[in-house]
Amino acid sequence: MLTPVERLAAKADGKQRELVENQRGITYFGLFGPYLAGAKKIVVEDAYVRKPYQLRNLAEFLEMLLRCKNPDEDVAVHLVTGHNEPGFVEAQLNGLNELASTFAQLGVNLTYEFRDTLHDRSITADTGWEILPGRGLDIFQKFVDGDWLNPLLRHQQLRRVKECKVTYQRVSAKGGKNECPMSSLRNVCGRDRDHVSVLRFSR
Repeated sequence: MLTPVERLAAKADGKQRELVENQRGITYFGLFGPYLAGAKKIVVEDAYVRKPYQLRNLAEFLEMLLRCKNPDEDVAVHLVTGHNEPGFVEAQLNGLNELASTFAQLGVNLTYEFRDTLHDRSITADTGWEILPGRGLDIFQKFVDGDWLNPLLRHQQLRRVKECKVTYQRVSAKGGKNECPMSSLRNVCGRDRDHVSVLRFSR
């Protein structure tokens, strides 16, 4: 009998998704969940996780991962993003630190590094899938997010999205269960650590 996480992973069909401008009914869980189900290591490359609403997107992504893992297992998430947004440098650091501290208590361990030359967006997991979201995590149109009475703040499916494509592709997965299958996941696995600047936070 399959576990809930295994049933979710079985829904990954690799078919490209095309989001239509102003479309509703789209969620991170629907777009990414099946491809990240059961992952132990995930790398998110998105140059624009800098401003408060972009940090909120990341928080919602991490929250989504709680539904994609077994309760007794941890998942390591490594974010690669930019760090040169005028007026938001300190707030970005504070926000990332707070997210790392909060989600570490829930079994989602966030680390990050800054790379200001980054352009392409991708989400790579040791499930053997790479996701190429055309707009990264920034798929939703702006809405009033300072009002807790606004249901759009809590329910992604009620929001309107921006037009974009989300592509899924298999990446080679060689080696045993504990081996990292993709080179882009090496810093999360503990290899090539001297080539990146990683900030880690303990529970």
